[in-house]
Amino acid sequence: MVHEIKEDKMNEEQERRRAQAFHEAVAPFFQTPLSYTLIDACTGDGKAGLEFSIDRNVSRIIFVDIKEPRRFQRNVSRLRIPFEVNREGIETLLIPENSALIAVHACGMLTDIILEKATQARIPVAVMPCCYNAHMKQYDLRQSPESRRLLYAHEKDYYDAIRARFLEEQGYKAQIVQISPRITPMNNVLIGIPRAKLIN
Repeated sequence: MVHEIKEDKMNEEQERRRAQAFHEAVAPFFQTPLSYTLIDACTGDGKAGLEFSIDRNVSRIIFVDIKEPRRFQRNVSRLRIPFEVNREGIETLLIPENSALIAVHACGMLTDIILEKATQARIPVAVMPCCYNAHMKQYDLRQSPESRRLLYAHEKDYYDAIRARFLEEQGYKAQIVQISPRITPMNNVLIGIPRAKLIN
């Protein structure tokens, strides 16, 4: 029992550090004098949304996930801005105007669903993907990135280069940044901002 409690605290601390690092990487790209609604997809226990809630331009948060970990209610009870919870998943979510979409460790093709949802709504997006596999989404791109996978440091970098190109072809400025691999080996953060449009 003591071992389980200790392990749970270690996992919670690791998740907190991951959410902090993600926020530090993304926040500079989401800076605007105008307020917006933050959509936290794959929200888990809510730590990423909690990190972004300190940004003065975040006026409201929508937490989206099909499950609710036991720490979620405790974490969101600390929020000082309005929020709502959606347990139906990102696929059916109606994106409000003046939004930005984030997701930390969106598994496999869920990352692609989030990117497509963001581009359809023409809103900023930042995703830290995970669970790369051989069944990744096949994008129909006008100009694919270099396909020789040996030229990439990791196979995940190849898949995320494809995702970045998808964003670019949708009229976004796309960038891949990384958080420390000591926090998580799935450390790519894909950021997309619609060209000629700020969060408004």
